Amino acid sequence: MNRDELLKRYAAGERDFSGVDLSRAKLKGVELYGVNLSKANLSNVDLHYADIICSNLQEANLSEVHLDHTRIDECNLTGANLRGMYAFQSSFEGSNLTGADLSQARLREIGLQGVNLSDTNWEKANIDNWFVVEFKH
Repeated sequence: MNRDELLKRYAAGERDFSGVDLSRAKLKGVELYGVNLSKANLSNVDLHYADIICSNLQEANLSEVHLDHTRIDECNLTGANLRGMYAFQSSFEGSNLTGADLSQARLREIGLQGVNLSDTNWEKANIDNWFVVEFKH
């Protein structure tokens, strides 16, 4: 699936995109609310200036995803693959990242207020200047 098809279906009211392949898509500036992207392939996707809010990204592949001024707030990222993710001045506030793989992620100035990071893998991650760190237990 490409950007145009995703946005056309979203505009028509579709919200279930579970299992879709959006790898390498240019999704800069998209606004998606309440979508199901569980088990979707979002590897190497450009999500600069995008907003993905209150959405299901459970077990999604977001490896090598590029986030710059991106909001992924109040989302379910349980078991998601975020390996090698690059994120700058982005937010995951209120999201659930339980069991997510953040190995080799490069995070700079990230908002993590109210984020559940239980059982996440941070191996070789590079983290610099978190905005707010308030972990849920």
